Amino acid sequence: MKFIHQLPGYGIAMIVLVIAISIGQYFYITQALEYQVTRNKVLESEIANLDKKIYEIRTIKESRSHLLEHAHLVATINEKLANNTAVFEKLSLAPSSLHLTSLHLNEKGVYIKGVTNDPNALENFINTLSVTSQNNTTHETAFQIDRNNNFQVALTPKS
Repeated sequence: MKFIHQLPGYGIAMIVLVIAISIGQYFYITQALEYQVTRNKVLESEIANLDKKIYEIRTIKESRSHLLEHAHLVATINEKLANNTAVFEKLSLAPSSLHLTSLHLNEKGVYIKGVTNDPNALENFINTLSVTSQNNTTHETAFQIDRNNNFQVALTPKS
């Protein structure tokens, strides 16, 4: 019988122990949640900073791309300018027996019309014109001369 009377004491002790363990678990879980919330805030802050850096990198890459396109355009214009300047420099070397009456310049080539009284001078002049750029790019040269010594010359870049 003594054993039965001791059970309520053990029961109360067990209830107190369960309550103590529950309170301990509550505080442990609460601290773990607070730690996780703090950690999540730190991670969100870092993610926001990295997103800003990624945006800046993308902006820089786009700017770089636009600058490279611009540089390529400038290089192309400079090359065309150099080629056109070379053509005009060579045109200034035209012999006095050639009288140039028209000049047309476009992306397809240079087209010249004129009159000559010396077909040999025209041929020499055309040979001079066939190399027109600074890097010695050669051009296809086509010309016609009629009975009245009117001529047409077409210089087109070789592909």
